[in-house]
Amino acid sequence: DDDDDDDEDAAIVGDIASNVTLQVGSEVAALKNMVESVLPKVEPLPWPTFFCLSVWCAIPAIVYILLFTQMGFGEYIYYDISHSQFADYTPIFVGTLSLLAFFFYILDMDQWNETAVGIVFRFLTAATMFCILLLIVVLISNEVPFGIITFFALINPLWLLAVKNAFYGERTTRTFVSWLGAPLVCISCLLMLSFIVWASADYCNEWNTVMKVDSAEQTGCVADFDDYPKCKGNATTAADSSTVTTCFSLDHSSEHPELIFPEGCDTSCVKVYDSCSNGFILWAGPVLLCLSTVFLSFFCTFLRIEISADEKEVSRFSKLWIFVLIIMWASASLSGAASGISYLLVTLTVANIIGAGILLYAIFSAQELEQSKDMAFSRIKEKYGDGNLNIARGLFVAAFSPLLLAYFCLSAVNQLVRRVGINPCSEPASDVGEDPNNYNNAGFVTARGADRNLVSMKSWYQSDATTTNDNDNGVLTVRAKRHFGTMMNWYRAKVLTYAIYWGILFIVFQVLVAKLTSVFLSWMIEQMAGFGLIAVSGIMAGVGVLMFLLPPVPGLPVYLSLGIVIPAKGHEILGWPGAILYSSGVGLVLKLFSSALQQKGIGENLSHIVKVRQFVNINSKLMKSMRLELGSG
Repeated sequence: DDDDDDDEDAAIVGDIASNVTLQVGSEVAALKNMVESVLPKVEPLPWPTFFCLSVWCAIPAIVYILLFTQMGFGEYIYYDISHSQFADYTPIFVGTLSLLAFFFYILDMDQWNETAVGIVFRFLTAATMFCILLLIVVLISNEVPFGIITFFALINPLWLLAVKNAFYGERTTRTFVSWLGAPLVCISCLLMLSFIVWASADYCNEWNTVMKVDSAEQTGCVADFDDYPKCKGNATTAADSSTVTTCFSLDHSSEHPELIFPEGCDTSCVKVYDSCSNGFILWAGPVLLCLSTVFLSFFCTFLRIEISADEKEVSRFSKLWIFVLIIMWASASLSGAASGISYLLVTLTVANIIGAGILLYAIFSAQELEQSKDMAFSRIKEKYGDGNLNIARGLFVAAFSPLLLAYFCLSAVNQLVRRVGINPCSEPASDVGEDPNNYNNAGFVTARGADRNLVSMKSWYQSDATTTNDNDNGVLTVRAKRHFGTMMNWYRAKVLTYAIYWGILFIVFQVLVAKLTSVFLSWMIEQMAGFGLIAVSGIMAGVGVLMFLLPPVPGLPVYLSLGIVIPAKGHEILGWPGAILYSSGVGLVLKLFSSALQQKGIGENLSHIVKVRQFVNINSKLMKSMRLELGSG
């Protein structure tokens, strides 16, 4: 019997062990799948190739860290350059760059590729423009501190393409770019690891209030006393007696820097440096560099040869990127450095997209890019319909009308130069056709490439025409005519109507609703100063529900008003923790009640009206998919 009991116990233990093993194995497999879904799918490389590519990818990152971050000599270089005597000449540099870019466009220098003279002159002009742009970005870094990191996001792809042309010329550009996924991931991990080690090694490497003030002073950021006039100090600098200092000071005599607040100077005075994001960007430079490198690594893996990336991979990366940006913004907000960070993250994202576009342009020919664009546009049109595209076109017209006007004006000047014939290197003013003999009068630089960029048209308004009268060159270049003709083929009445609607929505949301809501709630807070907690709760409940039911009204002012009024009235009864929890509960109940009222009380009762069903586009693919997802179909 004892032997039987031992056998049963052993069997039970074995079953438990096997179940635990299976459960642990499933958890490990799930964790592995989750990690694989987050990391880019890189191509395997031989170790020598991986090491060499990693070194090439690390060179720009090392240069940036040494020159433009707090881990290197960023604070000193940043201050010396942005406050040097050359900073006064920034408008001259901007004017020079604009003039060079103007002549680069109207003289068709981008197509000077047939002779050594044209190639050399084009290269020298482009290199000069690049150097001037870099100088401008550095000189204005005090006013635009995120310019250098965004400029790096543009330089990095150019550097990698230069490495390819110099050392990997026998490989196709797409093969070389697909190889970069693993080295870029490795460099990004090393960047993050080195930043964590550096920040943990010393108190002075952490980002805190003391380092915030120290960085602001070292980078020459001017304190903002508009909201804190009592934080002004009495001392002035010897160089400029009009310079106003802060009432607090930074003591460097101890082991770690300390802030000294004399009597009458509140600790909240450090907020005079809240608008100074320069120091935070210098401190977080390696993190931003890591983000840019990760973005480029994912993009390179999307271009791998053997297995092309599907839409799910791109969508998954987009969601991951948005999540990381939100975490970055929230962390900066909690650390008191949120000012300017939103612009930084948006600009960095745009710069990374442009950098990816540079790689695309280098990989694919103009014909392949045009075919890809047409296929993507066809899928978008099939998925969303032409009606929704008119809404997007209206937004495009409302947002970019000044840029469109400038583009067509420059195109007219470019066409005038071509028609007058003052520049022998210009492209022809009209299509020269497919006959090679027609290239004789097209210029000694751009002859062979003329048919690639000039598309014949019947008129300005027919973008799909294939023939044209060579004697009627028109006011715009052929490329601009094609763009203009595409826009003229739109349903212009609807597009312009939607553009007006977008403008009205912008005014309503950004000006009227946001401002008037804040003014109204501020007035209401003042009027309820003498009321009790119950009365205030009832009034705020009624106003809050009304505000939540209005679609144009943002919810943030409502939450802010609840957080200001209710704790101020309830802390004497409930205490501050209880009053804060009470106001949070009131806000949650109001939001849930308003949502239920919108869905059940209003939406469901109006669902049988034909006009309402037509307005919400009940038979669209989006609505049908939502119905299936919610399980009501």
